[in-house]
Amino acid sequence: MSNTKEVTAKTDELTASVAEFKQALAMGVAGIVKAAQIYVKTIDKHPEAANRFREAVPGNSSTMWGMLERVGRKQTHPMLLMGDAMEGAKARFVRRLPYSDQERVFDGARYPLLLDGGDTLLVSIQDATPAQVDQLCGYGSIRTVSEQRAWMLDRAARMKAQAEAEKVAEAEGEIPYRVENGKVVFTKGVTLTRAQLKNILAEM
Repeated sequence: MSNTKEVTAKTDELTASVAEFKQALAMGVAGIVKAAQIYVKTIDKHPEAANRFREAVPGNSSTMWGMLERVGRKQTHPMLLMGDAMEGAKARFVRRLPYSDQERVFDGARYPLLLDGGDTLLVSIQDATPAQVDQLCGYGSIRTVSEQRAWMLDRAARMKAQAEAEKVAEAEGEIPYRVENGKVVFTKGVTLTRAQLKNILAEM
């Protein structure tokens, strides 16, 4: 085949692929999957063809094209391309899951959620509250009951440490004086204990 015929055949192939892509894209979720598969199949064969698709369907961001490619490679569930299918925080978590787990989430799978008293409650990610999502969802995985228990203990320890740090900071903020250049500056009317006087003298 001559170079001219090869170029013509390639152009015809790309034109047909782009047209089929646009038609599929207009068909909803099933169409998005088909369009994504067409896109991936074409750019795998002709990497430079990505620009042809972007020119044919202007207005999509680079992020959207990246997500479309991930849908075509079965890395991202097509429902995640639908803006109202799942709110932002949940969508970010689900996007990190393996594709098989993403499918289970959108099929309505229910997962055990550990309660404070030790009981469990079956909840779906789609219906879970933000606090429940924080507990259920690790980075790229759905926590087991034992992993949730460890997460809850760690969270309690961090909250306790933060409360103690705030208590110390608040107590330090209540000291009614400061020492500047060998002088004691009182910030409000005070009654000092003997221990506070000793501290003042030690700071001067």
